Amino acid sequence: MKATSNNKEFKNIKIKKISSVTLVFDQMKDAILNKKWLIGEKIPSELELSKLFGVNRLTVRLALQKLNIIGVLETRVGEGTFVKKFKFKDYIDQIADFDLNEDILEDVLSYRNHIELECIRLAIKVSTNEEKEKLRALLDRHRELVTILIDNNREDILNETITADLDFHHYLCKMAHNKLYINAFSIARNALFKYFKAFTISKLSVKNNEIKKNEIKKNETQKNETKKMESFNIKLNLHVEIYKCIINNDYDTCIKIYSDLDKYITKYY
Repeated sequence: MKATSNNKEFKNIKIKKISSVTLVFDQMKDAILNKKWLIGEKIPSELELSKLFGVNRLTVRLALQKLNIIGVLETRVGEGTFVKKFKFKDYIDQIADFDLNEDILEDVLSYRNHIELECIRLAIKVSTNEEKEKLRALLDRHRELVTILIDNNREDILNETITADLDFHHYLCKMAHNKLYINAFSIARNALFKYFKAFTISKLSVKNNEIKKNEIKKNETQKNETKKMESFNIKLNLHVEIYKCIINNDYDTCIKIYSDLDKYITKYY
């Protein structure tokens, strides 16, 4: 009898070849993960590694470059290559801009309603008094910068203000004592910076436009200036209210605050 087979089952199935560079990369990565190579330790030279893995030095060099790029190795000229403590934020900072969409409002709101609220819930339960004091200091710093920004709308002050805003929210994740949430913020940080900056500029533009109108109609300027201040106060009060919720162990109020903020943002952004 002739053996039969259904060739349709194997249609378009191709065996992928794994490059030597990938194999060497995986071996070296495992050596770091399994602590065969420790942080701060100098690893074998390219020549030694090529003999160890049975490949040429170019293959080893390309694998080393990949590990350098992701931030787990550091090559020092004249010294060699050393194992480096991996910092998730440093890696994400290099690639985050490639994954930013122009319209990120919906993503930002979803992030805040899930990750950030959960971080606040955990912070209420597990944060220390020292951490609460640090959060208050970050809150005061942001309020100080907003006051400066309102009177001096410069790009450097704007960026510093947004950074202070993000530092406050980042610390909420740290207060949750959950590394995955901290990493989630690192992934979202560039998108949040872009969103916070656009939102702030939209509020500052009210001031700039009304300064021009002031030459014609002073009373109208004052009205719109008041509106602009109200917009900033909503953002400032958000930080204050979050801080109060954590101090008073009041998570339910925090949920309402975020719900009200989302309604405001979707209406005016």
